Amino acid sequence: ETMPIGGLICFPIESYDNLPCYVRMVMNKIPIVFLDRALPGLDIPYVGTDNLNAMYRLTSWIIESGHRDIAFYCYSLSITNENLRFKGYLKALIEHGIQPRNEYVYELCKYDEQAAMLMDNSAMAAQGTGTILQTMMKQTKPPTALLCCSDLLASYVEKQAALLGISIPDDLSLTGFDNLNICDHLEVPLTSVQQSFEQIGQKAVELLTA
Repeated sequence: ETMPIGGLICFPIESYDNLPCYVRMVMNKIPIVFLDRALPGLDIPYVGTDNLNAMYRLTSWIIESGHRDIAFYCYSLSITNENLRFKGYLKALIEHGIQPRNEYVYELCKYDEQAAMLMDNSAMAAQGTGTILQTMMKQTKPPTALLCCSDLLASYVEKQAALLGISIPDDLSLTGFDNLNICDHLEVPLTSVQQSFEQIGQKAVELLTA
C-alpha cells in the first residue's frame, strides 16, 4: 500500500513506539528527516544541535570564569540529548583537571515520578527542584555554579532559590540551554545556550528536498 506523502520532517519522541510508521515510510521510499535527535538503529538522517560540544564550551566558559565546584541538573540522563550534554560537561571538567563528583549530578525524574516537568509551571517539578536545591546547598562543599539542561529547569531553579533564600548569582551561578522566550521573563537574567532553530529547520528542508 502506498502512502500519500511526498516527504516528512519529524520531531521524534524518545522511544521506538512509532518505529512501524517510520519503517513503513522507508520501505515505501518516502524521504524522512528527523529534527533534534536520531533514533539509533534507523538509517534516517537528522539535523540538530551539537549538544556535547555546546555543553563542553559552556562548562569550559564557567570554569574559565573562576568556578571549579560545578553541578549539573537535567530531567533524565536516559534522554539522548541530555546525556550528550552531560558528556560535554564531564569532558570539560576532566580537561581542566577537575574531579567530577556524583553529588553534583541531579536528575529531576528521580524527584518527580509523574514526569510533570514537561508541563509549564508544574507544582511537582517545582517541588522536586526545591528538594534538589536544598540537598545541593546543604553539602559540606556546595557548588558555586549549576548548569541546567534546559531553560525550563533553570526557571524552576531561579524561582525555588528565591523561596529558599539562595541568591543567584551571589550564592549560585546559573545557566540554561535553548535561550527560550521564558528567559526574558526571569527576574535574574539567564545565561543560556542558543539553539539555531531557524537554521535547523532550513537545513532539514534542504536535506529532505535533496
